Amino acid sequence: MTSDIRRADAHVHFFEGSYNDRRQAAHPEGEVAHYAQLRGHHGITDVLVIGYEGNPRFKGNNEFIRALSATYAWMHPVAFIAPGAAASSIAGLRTEGFVGASLYVDAQQVEDPDWPAWMTRTLAHLDEQHLLLSINAGPATHRALYDVLSRRPNLAFLMSHLGLPGVQPDPSDKSLVATKDLLMLANCHPKLSGAYATVAPGHTQDVAAAATDWIHWLVDNIGPKRLLWGSDYSPVLEFLPFQQAIDVPGLQSLDDSQRRLVFSYNLERLLAHVRASAS
Repeated sequence: MTSDIRRADAHVHFFEGSYNDRRQAAHPEGEVAHYAQLRGHHGITDVLVIGYEGNPRFKGNNEFIRALSATYAWMHPVAFIAPGAAASSIAGLRTEGFVGASLYVDAQQVEDPDWPAWMTRTLAHLDEQHLLLSINAGPATHRALYDVLSRRPNLAFLMSHLGLPGVQPDPSDKSLVATKDLLMLANCHPKLSGAYATVAPGHTQDVAAAATDWIHWLVDNIGPKRLLWGSDYSPVLEFLPFQQAIDVPGLQSLDDSQRRLVFSYNLERLLAHVRASAS
């Protein structure tokens, strides 16, 4: 990869007290200080910080990353939205300093008869505020997500971790039809993050061997104008070195201008739209 390509990271987590005890022991200076070193070394500019409060350890993460963003201009916080959250907690995200919302969606949620109406209202609030939506969700949810997101063509949404297609995903697998339909929506921006999730737990299979076919499908069918690079710092460090999160497999067919789209320009353009719509 050309060394002078700058990067904008579409998937980063910062937690008060670190992601877990191992990470805290490895980097007692804290996640922000450690990432700042990586950021300088790899030429990373803007960073989308994904809020997560789905574990009691991380309660208060939204306020933590919002406060960080007031100090670090390169951080752009995305607020975690709990399933069934009240409209009042979503309608004021922009005024609170967030650039978007983060949803973690599972099969149990989409099977709830109240979920489609709640999700529709949530998307409306985000659309009205011209905010981004980051989604972490597996294939069992993708048809339901397609049904609601296809009705909001102006809402830019980002699918985390290659769309979470599963272990060593085969693009021709019929179980991934809904996943491909969702990712093909014109307002969808798949993140080239979390490729380690395509490797079976406990296996030593190379990430490139597990993820490349799926990434080739993303490149060929969605194209470099909508793909976003993301590191998944710091959870990624539980699985592989940060350099491997930088070196995304399956991008050999892209020229330098296309790589710049994936690694920086696409996210920068999305953030510029959020800023412009605030004025």
